[in-house]
Amino acid sequence: MNPAEIEQTIRANIDKTVRVVYADDTIQTLFIHTVDDEGFVCDLASEMSEPPRCAYWVRFTDVREVHPANGESTLEIPSFTVEFFEHLSPQDWQQWLTQLANTGASVELKSDRVFVVACSRTQLAHDGWLLFHSHLRDMCRVVSTSGEAETRASAYPRPQQSE
Repeated sequence: MNPAEIEQTIRANIDKTVRVVYADDTIQTLFIHTVDDEGFVCDLASEMSEPPRCAYWVRFTDVREVHPANGESTLEIPSFTVEFFEHLSPQDWQQWLTQLANTGASVELKSDRVFVVACSRTQLAHDGWLLFHSHLRDMCRVVSTSGEAETRASAYPRPQQSE
């Protein structure tokens, strides 16, 4: 998306939630408060129920993609909805969610054991491989996907190691 498209999408979503992909491939779900000529004021959507809100300003040029969080976009951000097995405690799988978040994925709680892991297109192969081929596969199952993400393990071969 170019900066004009980003600005237009942000302006159309004032007082709504959007998913933003930054230039460094990190993803956040943000609630948009106001927009000016160079950027917008927002809060992390996950922190909206926890006063006080901490509104911060983001420059349009720091954003690579933006999509309405309600799914109206035709270019959905790839995501996996994962459910952790009941016999495991949160301590057993929390490190994996942290690892996914540390590599740029957005991890959102849906219910006690169900999370949505949204990732940029450049992180999709890495995150898919972690979910289907690492020890994580013994702790959870992928219950659904969106965007370019797939529920087939064969779609995610071992990522190439950078030298």
